Amino acid sequence: ECGPFSLVAAASPPTDPTELLCVLGGWSWAACSASVTVLENGAVVAGMAATMDWTTAWSAMDQTFVSVVGGTPIEIVGAGFDAGASYKCVFREVDALFADGEAPASALTSKKLQCVSPPFPGAGTVALSVEKVGAGAVPKIPAFNDRIAVTSDGWSSIFPSWVVSGEPFNLTVTGQGFAQGGDGSYSLVAREGADSLSAPCEAVSATSLRCAGPPWTFGEASATVRVLRGGSEVGNTAGVPSISLFFVASWSVSDQARVGPVTGGTNLTIRGSGFAETTFGGYGCRVSGLVGGSPATAESAATLTGASSLWCLVPAWPGEEQRVSLSVFRILAQSNIAFVGPPGGDVFDYVASWDAVSMPYTGTGLAAVAAGAGGTILTVRGEGFSTAPGAGHECRFECGDAAACGSLAVRSNATAADAQTLVCAAPAWASFGASSSHSPAVLTLTRGGGV
Repeated sequence: ECGPFSLVAAASPPTDPTELLCVLGGWSWAACSASVTVLENGAVVAGMAATMDWTTAWSAMDQTFVSVVGGTPIEIVGAGFDAGASYKCVFREVDALFADGEAPASALTSKKLQCVSPPFPGAGTVALSVEKVGAGAVPKIPAFNDRIAVTSDGWSSIFPSWVVSGEPFNLTVTGQGFAQGGDGSYSLVAREGADSLSAPCEAVSATSLRCAGPPWTFGEASATVRVLRGGSEVGNTAGVPSISLFFVASWSVSDQARVGPVTGGTNLTIRGSGFAETTFGGYGCRVSGLVGGSPATAESAATLTGASSLWCLVPAWPGEEQRVSLSVFRILAQSNIAFVGPPGGDVFDYVASWDAVSMPYTGTGLAAVAAGAGGTILTVRGEGFSTAPGAGHECRFECGDAAACGSLAVRSNATAADAQTLVCAAPAWASFGASSSHSPAVLTLTRGGGV
């Protein structure tokens, strides 16, 4: 027993009436001087009390390379480390090329210490030892290779800083002292929480690594980057605690033809990659254009249907019919998702729509419309009519009784009084022929020859 901590070990049947053999398990707490008590059937055996010292020792480390620039975490495995004590790692250059270095170490648990390698004056080989401040060296048990190679490599930046989630990627790591050929086995590790990936890297020069990464399959993320050589950390020389690689969603095409009425409601399925349920509060679709000559936007929320697809209803447009820009965005961040499709694939064509006809036209602000031989001015109500000169609107009157007048049709120029009002003159009914005086006429609106 040592304070509140205790360890119980079974004793072997005695072969000598003056001795007991006990096989002890590992002590999971800090080093201390423990009292030893012998029990027989749960009762203390008088006269057999003693003390035993549990000592601190270390037996392994997780690095065999560190960078000359420092900054490599080194985890030391042992036993008996005291969270309330101070420790340090000491690095002794075996060939006396430079002075010894040291770094403070923290007790993560009673069985683990961690220190971060300091900067070194140059490349070489160091022997690692562990010391408890004020108490000297911590024993190393058993004897093993405690040498660490100090390499001249270090890294400072990556390009690009973002890649598309769900797709393979290539990036370049910039730094110094990279070993080319058989001496260098580099990799890049990107991690966010429990999610991570590893990308092999090749030293294409002393200052550049080229890395080819597999798809990141965890949606959008900001992942912390580490560069390793032979499994050991390569130091970060950028002067910042960490560098991040951003995995972002992208979109390239929508399933449907991107055209619909200014009243909105067109159903679009957006195809892409890297969409995630919990990212940035969800996604939305946004259209951008001009209303009255000024920039305007309209938005609608999107529904996630998978990591590679979204569904949204195109919002109503408050202005005239026109081609607008289409984008997909993150709602909370208010940032657009990268469009990686072909040129022109990120647009939507709003077209006018109409739903009522009245007569005569009694509005103001529109030049007189010639009634023509028919003598009737029609007012067509709708949304999104273009008031631009030369918009090309027409009213098309077609005989509604094929038996009486066949497929005869007459067009009449139409003019938009505003985005909701289109005015045209009806042609003379006789245009359909003498036998059709009582036949209905079917009205359609056209623009540039189309409906």
